[in-house]
Amino acid sequence: MFDGEEVYVVKQDATTGVETVLQYGADYAVTLSSDQNSDPGGQIVIAPALASGYKITISSDVEILQPTNLTNQGGFYPSVINNSLDRLTIISQQIKEKVDRSVRFPISDAQGLNQELPADSLRAGKILSFNSNGEPEAEMASADVAAAITASTSAAIAAAQAQEWAVKTDAPVTGGSEYSSKEYAIGVQRRGAPSGGSAKDWATYLGGMVDGTEYSARYYAEQAQAAASAISAIASSVSTVSDSVVWSDVVFTNTNVVLDQNSKGKLYVIDTSTGNKTVTLPVIASLNLSGSFAIGIKKPDQSGNTITIIRSGTDLFDDNSTQKVISSYNASTTLVPDTDPTPDKWVSLDFGQVGGNIIVNTFSGNGAQKDFVLSVAPGPKENTQVYIDGVYQQKGTYS
Repeated sequence: MFDGEEVYVVKQDATTGVETVLQYGADYAVTLSSDQNSDPGGQIVIAPALASGYKITISSDVEILQPTNLTNQGGFYPSVINNSLDRLTIISQQIKEKVDRSVRFPISDAQGLNQELPADSLRAGKILSFNSNGEPEAEMASADVAAAITASTSAAIAAAQAQEWAVKTDAPVTGGSEYSSKEYAIGVQRRGAPSGGSAKDWATYLGGMVDGTEYSARYYAEQAQAAASAISAIASSVSTVSDSVVWSDVVFTNTNVVLDQNSKGKLYVIDTSTGNKTVTLPVIASLNLSGSFAIGIKKPDQSGNTITIIRSGTDLFDDNSTQKVISSYNASTTLVPDTDPTPDKWVSLDFGQVGGNIIVNTFSGNGAQKDFVLSVAPGPKENTQVYIDGVYQQKGTYS
């Protein structure tokens, strides 16, 4: 070095990555070795001392000038020539360091390519890309335009389908055998069918099964009340999972299912009336878990068939098993991937299971009779549900 002012010092905050150029004389002092030929370099003292977590980078900042003046018949000293050559070498090193850190085109690129960026007025607010020749440009790529058109078309189709699913009442929704939400609410097309039943019956009816196979929402709600405290305890211990399980979509199917990243936030209602079904989970390591991720699976039918949930790769379930079986009517589970253990595991939260072997006895009162004989001994009182004129009776009112 020729002068302490030509030493360039930068400090970087390792936490934020922000760089600050230190000022010679104010932030640091330089002591050069007396003989730069045999002992080049020197010592830098930063004052005040930097706190922990900072990185120091030292370079040179020699002005690109030629201060040496050789005159006719003047002195021609080797040290002067050496210093001039050293100065040129230092300047070359400075330039090389900056070039090495720049964005460059490969030497093998074709001759004649335009390597200049578009003017500031043309590139302002745009994304830098490269045309088919590899030259820089600041325009929206044609692929993005095509994708936007495709997305717009898909959105229009989806909007039309959504409207049918919402209000179509004269026939099933186009392309399938299912009806719209309005149809299921007013029951015009399906009224009286074995799988029918009005929305009101499905919501509040307590006199028996709504369609010969299923009960109303109120019936199941009162059944669930008995297990409320247990569910509350489970919910409090898995609050972070519960907060994330807000189903974005409910998928009804009666086929085997293979899940992937796009299954996030969906509840799969899988009918096993026609046979056993399988659900294949994705490999946890292949998923994007930057946000909450949960998948729900439910068995809605009373058949004796099962849903077998199968892991992929080396993943396990939280009980260290390789598969999970859902066999009970209305049983459901929520699956959440956990990357903390090794191997990765699927944590399951079971809910919604309804007891089997439900037998309904119906009696007519006469204002005097108090004893009624059940067709099957129920065991403890907890196995019974009593309704009078559709009103649930507390267990403390009968024996």
